[in-house]
Amino acid sequence: SPERPRPLHNPDLDIIKPFGVTDNVLADYSSFPSDTTALLLALVTGIWLASRPLGVVAFLWAMAFGAIPRIYAGFHYPSDILGGMVIGIPSTLVVAWSPAGTLLSKVAFEIRRRHRGLFYAAAFILSYQVAMIFEEIRRIGTALFKVF
Repeated sequence: SPERPRPLHNPDLDIIKPFGVTDNVLADYSSFPSDTTALLLALVTGIWLASRPLGVVAFLWAMAFGAIPRIYAGFHYPSDILGGMVIGIPSTLVVAWSPAGTLLSKVAFEIRRRHRGLFYAAAFILSYQVAMIFEEIRRIGTALFKVF
């Protein structure tokens, strides 16, 4: 999407920065859409597919502790959060309901059955990347993009 400065970098809004937030925090990243919200809602949708009640609780938690604080801190506009939701929820539903998602699940369970150590090591690395919002992979991709 086109570059869109974050609210805390917009001098017209006169936002008071939260304690500990520097002037250049997230200055190189576009505000729209919220990648954090997209990731949170993708995870929440997976939880919702497994358990509706737990999914509702996870959604409320994601909004209360993930999305709304990002608006309050000036990291995102409300439309950025909505954009992240529009990306995160359908992405998980498409993967979960597609033949490719079913095949991926079968392959993952088979790897877990045959090679537990490899499976759990890979699951740990993937979990870490999710927690860091794939920062290292994004940096590598940006560097490759600049090279080519």
